[in-house]
Amino acid sequence: MLYQSRYQQHRIFANTPFRLTVKTPSGQEGGYIEVVCIADNFLKVLHTVVDPKHRGGGLGRELVDLAVRYAAEHRLKLLSACNYAAMLIQRNASQRALSASAEDIADYLRPMRQPEEKKYFVERVLGIKPGEYGFGDQVLPLTLPQLRKSEQILGPFSESLISELLSHPIHDLRLIAVIGLTGMYRKSKLPEERELLHQTYVQHFPGINNWDLVDLSAPYLIGDYAHKKGQDYTEIYSLSANSNLWIKRIGIVSTLGLIRQGIIAPTLHVVQENLSHPHHLIHKAMGWALREVGKKDVDQMISFIEQWGSFMPRTTLRYAIERLDQPTRKRLLSLR
Repeated sequence: MLYQSRYQQHRIFANTPFRLTVKTPSGQEGGYIEVVCIADNFLKVLHTVVDPKHRGGGLGRELVDLAVRYAAEHRLKLLSACNYAAMLIQRNASQRALSASAEDIADYLRPMRQPEEKKYFVERVLGIKPGEYGFGDQVLPLTLPQLRKSEQILGPFSESLISELLSHPIHDLRLIAVIGLTGMYRKSKLPEERELLHQTYVQHFPGINNWDLVDLSAPYLIGDYAHKKGQDYTEIYSLSANSNLWIKRIGIVSTLGLIRQGIIAPTLHVVQENLSHPHHLIHKAMGWALREVGKKDVDQMISFIEQWGSFMPRTTLRYAIERLDQPTRKRLLSLR
């Protein structure tokens, strides 16, 4: 397929990056915008490059406009891995209307969904049947590897699209947003980038409402964030004391991000504070966290269990000690 821009002719191949270029009035190439067509759904902006000699003359805006025109002519929705392009598109109402929405992402994912028998299994695992903790949630469903691969193809998502996905009733869309948000956090280099991603996550706690969403994200966007910010664990303690099941689990599971840094005390604190909680998902989270403590300092884990084991839910205790030798497991189980 040939695309004739007003500047230069291009041969386009699906899923292969190509460049749209701008020439200055003198006939020189002033810069280019690299894009890629994804299936029949999207035009993804990869990056823009403006020759230093021509910066400040509006060529960056011209390049983004060129990509938008291409998308409009070929009925493609826009995705942007380029922050500059995403910013300009969001500022223009008509161009913003061409940006990919959560429903566009859903349309892309639906052909990959698992068969009906798999859906029943996923609904059972996520507890979304009537009377269960995830009741009311909707699934396509896709597997986690499918969603990771799709996020690699489509992402990184813009802040506005992340927000829309995290507010969507379909679980898979919230999960792909969590994958994207966590991935961006792990790649971030600057404190201000981490702060923005952290705030986006916290603002969308209502959508982080099942164990898989929590467990993929909390160790990084809460735990690692607290460590890098200056080892201030006030937020973690506040979350783990919250009455909401999922916010409490976020607080507990977030301490895994600290354990990886060799910081154990916050985990022991939040576990001790929640030993009387009635829900099995909190019991499992506490046991998981204690088991991770044991990988760093098994003596400290055992000492904690010896002190608090008689108050500990049996599920928590079993999760915590499952990697210990049989005589030690038997002795600690007798505490309960």
